[in-house]
Amino acid sequence: MYRFTISVRNDAGSAPAVNIERFVGVDTPRAVTDVTLTANGNTMSLTWKLPETGIHNGYVDPEQITYRIVRQPDNETAQEAYAGTSFQETQSVEEGMQIRYYSITPLSEYGDGEVTESNFVILGESLSVPVDEDLTDWTRFPLFSALDCNNDRTTWIYSLEANTIRYDWAYSETNNDWLITPSVKLEAGYDYQMSCDLRSEDDQYAAEVEMAFGTDATAEAMTNNIMQAVAIDHAQTKTYTSALFNITTTGLYRLGIHACGKSSIYYLYADRLRIEKKEQSGIDAQLPKDVQVTADNGTAYITNPEQRLVRIYDLNGILLHESSQSSFSIRVPQGIYLLQYDGHVQKFCL
Repeated sequence: MYRFTISVRNDAGSAPAVNIERFVGVDTPRAVTDVTLTANGNTMSLTWKLPETGIHNGYVDPEQITYRIVRQPDNETAQEAYAGTSFQETQSVEEGMQIRYYSITPLSEYGDGEVTESNFVILGESLSVPVDEDLTDWTRFPLFSALDCNNDRTTWIYSLEANTIRYDWAYSETNNDWLITPSVKLEAGYDYQMSCDLRSEDDQYAAEVEMAFGTDATAEAMTNNIMQAVAIDHAQTKTYTSALFNITTTGLYRLGIHACGKSSIYYLYADRLRIEKKEQSGIDAQLPKDVQVTADNGTAYITNPEQRLVRIYDLNGILLHESSQSSFSIRVPQGIYLLQYDGHVQKFCL
């Protein structure tokens, strides 16, 4: 930066001097702009633009600028002095899922520009059990789906203030917001259990919470309740655990935490989420064809042409109904139930 002093004079005398400052020469580059990251399978494509002028509005020669490209959130240098404004590499995860983004710094012999971060993309397609998610790590939150089902413009967020996932108190009279996991691979024939560490902002009621699972990241898909709603009214972290549950078809499933009940002025925090596989459940993936169960609008209809003794239990092992009729029905609340006869057991859901 240079200072110039300018004064003019004529026969009548000199005018007051004027001082101005101007940058002269090659400038330090500004931070790059228009940074875009896209993923096509495992191929990461990164593009950006270099501003035409430097930090002092001076000249920058783009041919003399190189770039430091750092792979985030791992803070690994992908390129130290890269030439060009587009970059491509292959990235993958051995298992699980994670986000990927990049930071770019323009470099020159006259100084380095400021760092710019790209948008993020998600690597991987599903989580494998056991799942142990540290929800205080902000890079895990983008893998989850936060659903504002009551459209009050508040829902689950990652709080930089609290350094964990937080459910913001509702503007409506009741809570209705889901925090849903990414896809998790579950196998038929095993029992599973989900748990979550929860707390209120204070020793005051924040919300009620229930747990459920389904096959999609929507509220409508969360049809299998695995923990009834409980009130979260304590500042000390407590672990809440679902009932044991199982699935009849191996595949990808989503598990959800539902903030429900009346609203409150206190925040709800979630610090950790785990999904564990238990021993083989002993539950059949499919019953023999002579016993069939269908569910419709809160009622289970059982077809039993051989008139075997059929028993229906809840997940706590409590007998709800038994019959040897060729067909019968039972009306029960929404949830997961077990149908047993002749040593066979199958789960069904309402």
